[in-house]
Amino acid sequence: MTSWRDDILQKLEVRDQLERQDSPYFEAFAQLTQQLQTQKLIAEQSKSSSSPSPSPSLTTESPKQKHKDLKHVTLVNAQLESSIIQRENQQLELENSDLIGSLNQSAINLEKLEAALAAEKKSKKDLEAKVNRLSTRIETLGLQLKEKNKSIEIINEEILSGKIQNNVLQSKVEELTKQNEELINRWMERAKTDAEKMNDANAFLESISREKSQ
Repeated sequence: MTSWRDDILQKLEVRDQLERQDSPYFEAFAQLTQQLQTQKLIAEQSKSSSSPSPSPSLTTESPKQKHKDLKHVTLVNAQLESSIIQRENQQLELENSDLIGSLNQSAINLEKLEAALAAEKKSKKDLEAKVNRLSTRIETLGLQLKEKNKSIEIINEEILSGKIQNNVLQSKVEELTKQNEELINRWMERAKTDAEKMNDANAFLESISREKSQ
C-alpha cells in the first residue's frame, strides 16, 4: 500500500519539477513574442512616418489604430498563453493517463497481493488446524502410551509376584516332599519293626504250642 502511494507522490513531484523547469522558457518566449510584436509595431510606425508627403491624417496614428494594435498584441499573447495552457493540459493529461495506468496497475498488484495474502492466511489457518489435530493426536497417543506403560508395569509386578509365589510354593513343595519321604521312611521302619515283633510273637506262640503238645 505504501509503495504505490510513494510511487504516485514521486511522479507528481517529477511533474512539478518539469513544470518549474520549463516555466521560465515559456515566460521568456512570451516576453520575446511580446517584444517582437512591439518592435514590429514600432517599425511599422517608423516606416509610416518616413513616407513622402504624408498627410497629417496618415502620419499620425489614430487612437483607433493604437487600440487595434494593442488588441492584436493582446490577442497574440492570449493565443500564446492558450497554446502554453493547451500544451500544459496535454502534458497533464499524459501524466494523468500515466498516473491512472500506474494506479490501475498498482490496484491490480494490490488485488494480487491481497489474494496471495488471503491464500497464505488460509494456508496458515489450515496448517494451524492440522498442527492442532496432530498435537491432540500426539497427546492422546502419549496418554495411551502412559497407560500401556502402567499396564506393563502392573503385569511385570504380577509376573514378579507370581515368580516369588512360585518360588515359595516350590520351596514348600520340596519341603513337603522331603517331609513326606521322611514320614514314609519312618512308617516303613515302624512297619518293619512291627512285623518283626509280630513274627517274634508268632514264633514264641508256636514254640509254646509245640511244648504243650508234647
